[in-house]
Amino acid sequence: PDTAVHVLLDASGSMSQIQTIANQATVSLALAIQGIPKCDIAVSMFPGIDGAVSPIVRRGQPVRANLGRFAVNSGGSTPLAEAMLYAVKELAFSKRQRKVLIVITDGGPDNGDFVLYLNRLIKGHINTYAIGINSTAVSQYFEQWSSISDVAELTQALFTIADQCFELS
Repeated sequence: PDTAVHVLLDASGSMSQIQTIANQATVSLALAIQGIPKCDIAVSMFPGIDGAVSPIVRRGQPVRANLGRFAVNSGGSTPLAEAMLYAVKELAFSKRQRKVLIVITDGGPDNGDFVLYLNRLIKGHINTYAIGINSTAVSQYFEQWSSISDVAELTQALFTIADQCFELS
């Protein structure tokens, strides 16, 4: 598939007990996607520096050479809507045919209504998926989602999301 993927990693204060699992899931996902021909990946965290969205790996950068950047710490609020806007803008510049946004979070955004609005706005243009870490709260905001409590469950979560994707198409 000719696909551009952007992964958003929640690093908010509510993630403190599960940040390690989220970090591991994110790096595993990034390494797997980068190994797929005709796929490229960008990874960002929110909140990042000064509460903004911060890139971990920009599109075209090697994941393996930047593994240390995935060891993020938790703190601050959960600006998921702002992070989604950042990722949507970044994906819009990609020349890839298909665009995918994957959110890794515990599912408690600062502005849930805006997240729902954005999902409606980008539907049909960007395939959006969520992986809830120790939480099914993502089901309130994303049609295609799965939940894990351990990085070993990531493969099954991705298959669950893929199944949902084919059911919706």
